[in-house]
Amino acid sequence: MESFLLYGAYGYTGQLIIEEAMAKGLRPVLAGRDPDKLKALQAQTGLDILPLALDQPTAKPMVQACLATGTHYLDITGEITVFEWVKKQNEKAVQANVMLMPGVGFDVVPTDCMALMLKNELPDATHLHLGFATRGGQLSHGTATTMALGMGEGGAIRQDHKIIRHPLGKFTRTIVWGNFTRQLMSIPWG
Repeated sequence: MESFLLYGAYGYTGQLIIEEAMAKGLRPVLAGRDPDKLKALQAQTGLDILPLALDQPTAKPMVQACLATGTHYLDITGEITVFEWVKKQNEKAVQANVMLMPGVGFDVVPTDCMALMLKNELPDATHLHLGFATRGGQLSHGTATTMALGMGEGGAIRQDHKIIRHPLGKFTRTIVWGNFTRQLMSIPWG
C-alpha cells in the first residue's frame, strides 16, 4: 500500500486507526474539517495533514473522488443510506476497478464475516439472530451522532438477500451470556 487518506483522523476511531497503522509502519495522510485539530495531531505523529471541509454525509464526495482517481474506498460507517447509495455506484466501481466498501467498522463487515463463518460451520442452519451489547464503555462521538440522526430512519434487516426497513425497536430479544442478561432491540446502524 503506497498511502491512504484517513478522514476524521482526530476522532476516537481515527486515533485508533492511526496507532495501528503506525505500528505496522504505515503513514496515513490525516484529514478532517478542523485544521487546528489536524495540526495538533501532526505535531504528535509527524504525519502529513489535509484539511477538508466535506458536507455531511461525507460518503458521496469521497466515493466520487475515489472513482475519479481509481482509489479504493473503505468507510467505517454502518449507515443504511450510505450502503444503498454506494450499491448504486457498483457499475462505475467495476469499470474503474475500484472497491467501494462501507461498513468496515464493528457493526457490519465483521458481523457479516461472523455470519459466514457460522454458516460454514453450521451449513444446515436457516436463520441467524445476531445481537450485541456492551458492558460499560461508551459509543464514540461519531457513532452516537450518526445513530441519533438515523433514529427517524428506523432499523433494517437483511432477509433473502434484501434489505428490509422496519420501525425502530420493532424486534426485541433477550440475550443471556453466563451471568450477563440484556434486553436488546433492533437499531439503526451507526
